[in-house]
Amino acid sequence: MRRPRFIAVETECAAGLFESASHGQLTTIEGELDTVMAGLACGEVSPVAWQILASGINDCATLADHDALEAMHRLARPARPVHTDLAIVSGETGTTGLGLLMAAKETPAV
Repeated sequence: MRRPRFIAVETECAAGLFESASHGQLTTIEGELDTVMAGLACGEVSPVAWQILASGINDCATLADHDALEAMHRLARPARPVHTDLAIVSGETGTTGLGLLMAAKETPAV
């Protein structure tokens, strides 16, 4: 049985996991960590988490604040609501997965 593909998504201005995965070792992001995704504004991965994530995730991606906000609004107000659709209230950090999918849809293939 194949395991699912795991993609980690974090804010582009504090992408400690993305940079760590790119370098193959723990890497800390310095400077302003100003983002609406407050839960992801840390700039570094804990050493304990890194031991798990380094071998457990398949890909890392970064997301712009405006994409997280767009996803948050989409969940709150479905584009084509059906009478059974409910608004989903989520913070910016909780919408990163949907935000990444929506951003990928709008990005031309390279």
